[in-house]
Amino acid sequence: MFTPVAATFSTSTATSVPGQEESIANTPSRSGVPDNLDRDWFLKFYHRRRKRMRKNLFLLCCLVLIVATAHADYRYVFSKEKNPLRELSVAASSLPLIGSKISWQNGVLKSADCHLVLYAPKEFSNGRVSLKARDRYESSVALIARANKNFSAFYALEVCPSQKKAFFYRFIYGEPVKRQEIPYGGGREFTLALDFDGKAVVAWINGRKVGEMPDDGRLKSGLAGIRGGFWTNAELKLLEYRAAIPGGDTPTAEQPLMKPVANIRKLNLKNILNWDLAKAYRSTNGTRHTVSLNQVWRFRPVADPQIPKTEPEAEWGYFVVPGYWAKGAISNFMRTEDGTAVKEWRGIPFTRGGASVWYRRTCNIPADWCNRKVELVIEDLCGAAEIYVGEQMVAQKRDPAIGVVRVDVSRALRYGENNELRIRNSGELNSQTGLGNVRFQLAPEVNFGEVGIVTSVSAKTLTLFFCESSVPPGSLIDIQVKDRNGGKLYQERRSFEKKIQCRWMPPVLWSPDTPELYFLELAIVTPDGKVPDRTVIRFGFREFTARDGQFFLNGKPIILKAETAIPNKGSWWGLDYLVDRRFLEPLFTAYKKSNLNCTVLNGPPSEEILSLADEMGLMLLVSGRTLSHAELDRNSESALKKLEDSLREMAKDPVYFRHPSQIGFRIDVWYGYNAGCTNPNYVGLKQGDPNQSGISALRNQRLNRMAALYRKYFPDQECFTGGSGAVGNIYGTHIYHTWGAPSTELRAFFEEWSRRREMPVFVGETYLPYIGSFFDLENFHGGGVPYITENAARVLGDAAYRYRTSLSPRPFHERGAAGWFWNTTENKAGGVYGFAVDAASAVTAEYLKEIMPGWRFHRLTGYGNFDYTEASFAMQRIAPDTLPVSRDYSDFRVYQLIN
Repeated sequence: MFTPVAATFSTSTATSVPGQEESIANTPSRSGVPDNLDRDWFLKFYHRRRKRMRKNLFLLCCLVLIVATAHADYRYVFSKEKNPLRELSVAASSLPLIGSKISWQNGVLKSADCHLVLYAPKEFSNGRVSLKARDRYESSVALIARANKNFSAFYALEVCPSQKKAFFYRFIYGEPVKRQEIPYGGGREFTLALDFDGKAVVAWINGRKVGEMPDDGRLKSGLAGIRGGFWTNAELKLLEYRAAIPGGDTPTAEQPLMKPVANIRKLNLKNILNWDLAKAYRSTNGTRHTVSLNQVWRFRPVADPQIPKTEPEAEWGYFVVPGYWAKGAISNFMRTEDGTAVKEWRGIPFTRGGASVWYRRTCNIPADWCNRKVELVIEDLCGAAEIYVGEQMVAQKRDPAIGVVRVDVSRALRYGENNELRIRNSGELNSQTGLGNVRFQLAPEVNFGEVGIVTSVSAKTLTLFFCESSVPPGSLIDIQVKDRNGGKLYQERRSFEKKIQCRWMPPVLWSPDTPELYFLELAIVTPDGKVPDRTVIRFGFREFTARDGQFFLNGKPIILKAETAIPNKGSWWGLDYLVDRRFLEPLFTAYKKSNLNCTVLNGPPSEEILSLADEMGLMLLVSGRTLSHAELDRNSESALKKLEDSLREMAKDPVYFRHPSQIGFRIDVWYGYNAGCTNPNYVGLKQGDPNQSGISALRNQRLNRMAALYRKYFPDQECFTGGSGAVGNIYGTHIYHTWGAPSTELRAFFEEWSRRREMPVFVGETYLPYIGSFFDLENFHGGGVPYITENAARVLGDAAYRYRTSLSPRPFHERGAAGWFWNTTENKAGGVYGFAVDAASAVTAEYLKEIMPGWRFHRLTGYGNFDYTEASFAMQRIAPDTLPVSRDYSDFRVYQLIN
């Protein structure tokens, strides 16, 4: 650890000077001894003395090292009186930002749009490094240790109190590896510690061991300090290093096995729990059957990833499927035997999830299923997963792009017996983690598989794709199309092929104005005349394209008018709302009444949302996955092959090919390959877009290669960008701004596109003026200074001072009379309408009057409000707070729970 100091000391004391021996040997004798004898004696004396000096010097260096090590403890106490930005060391990358994006004010450390690194000047090797701090507002703080000089490698323990999460990881060359997510429920004040003994690195939070990883030996010593999140707002109290690791854990109270949640009604498990498949909800479509596995499942979080084969029943609780752990009325909570809601299990808070959890239940499989194909289908399976039937693992899920898992379990089931299903869900578990609808799908052994439908108005064709069929050679297929009244519109018998194209187009095409749907009836006829498989599929006939600077639906130009903040997993609503039409229908009705024809889905599409959008005439953009630059930098061809494999698997899911409402994929959502907004200065990013590095043409080339893969497997879908830039033949943009963008400039923004119309232009998100622009942009997410009236005066002049204003420092979170949102209300036509604070509403009205005519004049082809309709819908409480209790928890058509 102190080798550099010892080496410096040794060099300055014991290094020989060239020619020194000769100068000493030729020195005249002081004892009167003849010169030749004196010289020989002195040389022997000198060499003996130099040898002794070296030995003494070595002992002295060891003593210095021992003393230094014994006193190597380091302690820095933060206070309001002193500024750590001057007294501690600051990473070179953070130095230019002090005073602008990094500040220390009255004992509070703040950073905005940057990662601050503050460290103690001494290096250390083994021992304990700890940090005491208090988070003030929705930020994260990390303790780092053994960091190299440029901070491209270190160990870190990061806590995010507002998200109820912590992260323990090893940082190498700009990326966290060996990353462990840790549930955190300790409040805003915390103590973080990392122990190093040369063999392992152990992480502690508030005196409790939370993680451990091997010491890889590559960082034997280094610097210790603090790394702020992208937005930091925290009080720091103590940074300390001790050369000795304290023995044992800091004494803490014994954690109860399960911690009940107050004010949550009990669930009557005795009346609800029923795993008998004969009593489960089921549906029949021709020769195919669906049997629901939605119910109350056994549920248990685990730290050990192995299957808990011998765990006592007391370690298990219950959880409702479908349901997320962090959203919804009841799906947040694990339940005890008596139905009590449980917030924590051995200190793990269930409102935010755990590192790894197990679901399990039994199924009494009928004996007559043995001659059928039985698929287990799990929707919205987020995170990594392993699926077991009994002791046999039948599937693994590692691909984040796959939202629905389908696995053939025909050979794994024991027919006529009880079978146990187990699902281990792990990885990054957040508010989007849990299970959606779970079901068995049964089909005959001889079947035509899953059916995809692609329609073309320009070619007047209906194309059918059959995935994973088991139809014998020489078989025929009967094809009929009927309208909603049962009238036959098309009929044909032909040889079965995996791709069939029919020359036909219906009298009425699907559109937002005429959402007409038809019914496709299919039946297989084998060479012996039998009909083993038949089914009915609902579909719509439409064609959506982007060309010649416009969007076309069924060959006619259409303007996309979108809400881009649809309720989604992890947003306003939980899964229990998103699978219930009693919530979705009034929401989509609000969209239609607002004259919208399009919305955006975040995450994989659900059958419930797509089916309702088909019926109501609402076009949908579905979020698609793209590769990161890091993935492509490591091995671009390998990464693209993995993406293609994912898309090939997605294309086997009929949900993408039966719904006319889905018109495209939104890829590259914020900061991947195109800028997050039109002009970084508009939203206060004074240093430019921090995530846009390299050559823009190369970024666009990469994005277009991925878009080409989407078109290969989804030929009737267009690709949109969720940022500001082009993908394929569509230009998308997010227009937000501060006062750096004059309204006249915004009004004329699309003038260039009106002259060169090779691409249609879609504003994926906009909110004018941007909410944050009325606040101190250095930290407007919390603790920012509001300048609502002052900024409103830029547009309204002196009249701005006559309007009602708000002094809340929380623009995105404070609602009501004191805040920005829902500041005033008005009852009208049986509804309650909410408005932003008056001064801001007046500015918005002026901007819309001034800017929108210019955009329309320059032929803007698509416009997406961000959160206007959705926020209004939520605040009006059109959605019921408590939906009725389902009599049958397995019925996923009407699934809903109480709060």
